[in-house]
Amino acid sequence: MECRGGGTLGFTLAEVLITLGVIGVVASLVLPDVVQRHKERATVIQLKKTYSVLQNAYRMAQEEYGYNFVLADTATRVAISPIEFLNKISPYLDITVKCDEAKTFCVPSRRYYYNFLEKRGNDFWGYNNAIILKDGTLIQVFSDYNGAVRIRVDVNGPKPPNHYGYDTFFFEMNMHTELNNYKETAFQRIKPLEFDSTTANAQKACSFNSSTQARGCANWILKNENMDYLHCNLDWATQTKCGK
Repeated sequence: MECRGGGTLGFTLAEVLITLGVIGVVASLVLPDVVQRHKERATVIQLKKTYSVLQNAYRMAQEEYGYNFVLADTATRVAISPIEFLNKISPYLDITVKCDEAKTFCVPSRRYYYNFLEKRGNDFWGYNNAIILKDGTLIQVFSDYNGAVRIRVDVNGPKPPNHYGYDTFFFEMNMHTELNNYKETAFQRIKPLEFDSTTANAQKACSFNSSTQARGCANWILKNENMDYLHCNLDWATQTKCGK
């Protein structure tokens, strides 16, 4: 193509290569962050969905077995076993696999951990108290040291990273006394770990450098709908996003 001065209008090969190189460098810097943010958004959506599904299954089980079915003894407030709890809510979940000793694919290829560098953590906590939903979510019910029912949710199933606060999150039963519409004592909900705690305790529960092993991050996600705790040090009382 000619211009008025008689020359040609266009770019030399060297100019094109330099431009492509600059674009490549910029893309290599920007794309990983874009991909990571997309994964985090997908995790937030999946965790919220799973929480809603669990809540609905629990309420349906309450209708069938009574509002206090999670208790083996209402006087001592001792909870039923994890397997019994899972069996009672399972009919109200869209399950593709009920895990047992024969289904080794239920077991993550890499054990769960909380310290990313040292790869320390916990092994799979039993087969018979775990299920995989049709959307791929792995749900495992277990008892804490006080015998209370807790739930571990791995939003992408047995696949890595199997890292607390990244793809693995924890819920617990509401162990406080409440009254339902019939004035009966009831456990009204499943809640994220440390949901009713102080801000300081909730922040500690989602720390990767504390004894809580980052088990409390579901609390942050459901309240703030992001995973910015992975990218900056947040003041949970005043700051809900990095840079704000």
